[in-house]
Amino acid sequence: SNYCLFFCWAVAFFVAIESRTLLAATASDSFNEGIKVFQRGDYAQALQYFQQAQSGGFQNPRLYYNLGVTWYKLAQYDQAYEQFSQLTNNLEFAFLAYYNLALCAERQGNLSLALQHLDSAQQQAKSPQEIALLSRLTERWQTARAQEIARPSWSGEISTLIGLNDNFVLEKTDLLQDKTQTKTDYFANVGVSTHYRWRALLHTGITAQSIWYIDQRQQNYWQWESWLAWTPRWHWGDLSLGSVYQQSYLDDRSFLQDWQGKTTLRWHNFSAAAEIHTLSPAEKKYDYLKGNYYQLSFSGNFLHPYLNLAYRYENHNRRDFNNPEQPQFVSYSPIRHQVSISWRLPWFKESQFYVMPTFRRSRYKKPDSQISFTQKREDERLSMQLLYDFPLSKRWWLTAEYHLYKNLSNINQYDYRYQNVAIGLAWRF
Repeated sequence: SNYCLFFCWAVAFFVAIESRTLLAATASDSFNEGIKVFQRGDYAQALQYFQQAQSGGFQNPRLYYNLGVTWYKLAQYDQAYEQFSQLTNNLEFAFLAYYNLALCAERQGNLSLALQHLDSAQQQAKSPQEIALLSRLTERWQTARAQEIARPSWSGEISTLIGLNDNFVLEKTDLLQDKTQTKTDYFANVGVSTHYRWRALLHTGITAQSIWYIDQRQQNYWQWESWLAWTPRWHWGDLSLGSVYQQSYLDDRSFLQDWQGKTTLRWHNFSAAAEIHTLSPAEKKYDYLKGNYYQLSFSGNFLHPYLNLAYRYENHNRRDFNNPEQPQFVSYSPIRHQVSISWRLPWFKESQFYVMPTFRRSRYKKPDSQISFTQKREDERLSMQLLYDFPLSKRWWLTAEYHLYKNLSNINQYDYRYQNVAIGLAWRF
């Protein structure tokens, strides 16, 4: 086997390695084809070939290395880290493994871990060229780590969107007569969303972060997030503890306050989160939104970055909406189960096309006395979102969206269908 090593000043170096081992023809062909495609710069296609070789029984340290190289080129540093981690005990690849683990950790924003991997690479270095490279990189990262306290960043988007809303195509039986109500309108708006992020390294593996987020688009709101994140030195994942304050506008003058406590655990391609929300409206007419709920969610990336599967559980304890004129109330306290898929189609190279179906089942804890004093409402909602982003330049993007929501309830009044389609232009900075 032959492989070449290229060093660049403080930048990742990667090169595909060709293997001529006698394995099954299809797996070996897939591996070699992946090398050819990689050398042409088509990293997404190269990843598919390498994964085909792996599933076909091609087990070789060069395959792990090439998978790590390709994931890195696709900016999927968690996956690259996982592949390089499998080579640290291989004498032939130990130096390359630790060096590239350091590069992945640096790209993930964990300079402390990156420096630890450079120390391990230093123990495996043999040539003066390797030792000199590690010394320069170590000095640079130690300086950056010392300057990492209170580092702010700012990003955002200015967009314009035009489209068509089928706001309420209500497929229901009215209380007085059977009928279907339809409301269709066109819309055009200009929106602004910005992020202001602050990050500080408090201690080895412990990071404090805050984000101020403003969204002035279809649903105007702003929120402040702050949390602590702990990343252990063996990098199995990270644990975050934080809080979020969000203020969203219900109409021109009224807003809803949402205080949140959140814990998130990430492990390789999987994550689990627990959240507690306390809701408080500013005006009494929205008191039915007052209360709290907790949420548990689990998600995993498969064929990353193309496929994400997620499950979410919600338990709401809201104040019932009481009608002062009649002895009746409406329950706003459901228990919900939701399953969603986010699939990024791999056939689009520069642009991004997402297909996101979601199924949600809700069961309300109390009867809805407007309809029945004994029957509890149960809903099943199926939604579909299609999102397409096409880059016109480095900053300008053409966007297209389609949304469909269809709700079926055991109480006909709550059956509805909603859809919209829109196209727009966005400038991202």
